[in-house]
Amino acid sequence: ADRQVIHVLHRVSQDAVKNYIVAAADVIFLAGNPANFAFLKLSGSLSYCNEETDTIGDDLVVGDYWVAEVALWTPWHYLGDLVSTDVSRVASLDASAFCNALTMSWQTQRVASRYAAMFLEKMNFNLDNWSDTFILPREVGANPGGRSRPLSEQHRYGWYRCPCWRSASKVQAD
Repeated sequence: ADRQVIHVLHRVSQDAVKNYIVAAADVIFLAGNPANFAFLKLSGSLSYCNEETDTIGDDLVVGDYWVAEVALWTPWHYLGDLVSTDVSRVASLDASAFCNALTMSWQTQRVASRYAAMFLEKMNFNLDNWSDTFILPREVGANPGGRSRPLSEQHRYGWYRCPCWRSASKVQAD
């Protein structure tokens, strides 16, 4: 890998990623609040609830996908609530620090920009399914064997644009 890319990955891991342990029934985010972070369940159990699911526990979060990944690419407000249903380990990714790190290399900025455009296109195609759990299918347009995705994955779609592409600045330490 290129030294610039390695440097960017180091900056992301150092400045943007944090690891948390949350207790059962801890609120990670609430609908309506500005989305400054994306979250990844590392262990335990998380539940996502919005006005469509309306009940905690209806939509358990799959550990392979970021929740509110959309916050990395566009100004966003959480559309639902994310709550731990058991003691859990969660990683958070600070959207601002992530975007600032990506702008340190033209290579990472270009790849991320292309991914963001593709993600936005897919999200805009699914206007009725906007959620903090939106994900870009791993193989865009692919549907192996003609089967639909599992129900737990059907509502995982988001929206993307990195707010700091034009005005990157060095991330300041706390």
